[in-house]
Amino acid sequence: MTFTSRSSHTWKALSVAIAVLCCTAPLAAQTPGFTSFDAPHAGMLNNQGTIPTKINAVGTAAGYYIDAGYKIHGFLRTVAGTFTEFDATGLSNTVVSAINSQGQVVGNGNHVTARGNYVHGYLRFATGRCVQINFLGANSTLPLAINGGGEVAGWYGDADNAIHGFVRDAKGNYTSVDDPDAVSGKPDSGTFVTAIDNSGTVAGHYGDSAGVVHGFVLDQFGSFTNFDAPDAGTCIGCGTISLTIDDLGEVTGYYVDNSPVAHAFLRDNLGNITEFSVPNARETVGESTNNLNKSVGQWTTTQNIARGFVRDSSGVLSSFSVPVVNFGTIPNDINDSGQITGFYIDDNGANHGFLQ
Repeated sequence: MTFTSRSSHTWKALSVAIAVLCCTAPLAAQTPGFTSFDAPHAGMLNNQGTIPTKINAVGTAAGYYIDAGYKIHGFLRTVAGTFTEFDATGLSNTVVSAINSQGQVVGNGNHVTARGNYVHGYLRFATGRCVQINFLGANSTLPLAINGGGEVAGWYGDADNAIHGFVRDAKGNYTSVDDPDAVSGKPDSGTFVTAIDNSGTVAGHYGDSAGVVHGFVLDQFGSFTNFDAPDAGTCIGCGTISLTIDDLGEVTGYYVDNSPVAHAFLRDNLGNITEFSVPNARETVGESTNNLNKSVGQWTTTQNIARGFVRDSSGVLSSFSVPVVNFGTIPNDINDSGQITGFYIDDNGANHGFLQ
């Protein structure tokens, strides 16, 4: 597929030095309703720059930046524009996946051992203290979400490289998550947990014995509900991919038809699924939804350029591109205030964060 998205299917090999910095960066561009920003030490060349991934209820954007030496570091940006740059203790390369309303951040980085290079997770508290998140016996652990109570969700690869979901509670206790219909050893197989809401309900997807992907919701009582978008494909690697869940139990993501082409979907807490695509888009991916039934995501033009979209509570789709010259606009998250964060790509191939 051709869209630009955070993939929960692919391990990332990452490396950086440890540092903690706090400072304020100048705005690269600013128009009413739009702010462009760069982490103070972000590089400005191809495949460098600033990539916000999430924004919390108070407007703090979290993400990572790639410096001039292609090293990766985490950052936080407050609504006032103040930056904190950081690296997870004991790990090289710091990728940020999520931030909660308390300012707690989760993500992953490289952990190098005599046996090889593995991905380990971390939890960074609002005080700046970091602890590693590693499922017992796992080769690699990838936290992807954290709720307001400090529960962390994601997935890990075991010693045989089979994929399992996990939930870590606020006290540090882990629970493995395996969809009963998931099969390991096939393309896109295993159980991938990608999101958790404030009730402790998690969402994700799994691969079956035929290599087809299906969505699931696991409620706080331990009951699985598996689902498929009505027009999801049945070819290998096709199917339904859940990315986020809000506190209303609405799941958003995308499905891949038999073409294979990606289209966005929204599943409500009653199980009703709405499929949608931006008109004339090559592909459409739903990235996030807030508790007011407003969604954001990305779509690609016929020239394979990424653009953003907003879908309101009545289902109306609006496309947007940041109001500066760019070669891709990728929104990643929306909070309940309607603030959207993501990044865009300039003519040098560098990435810049935005808020609107």
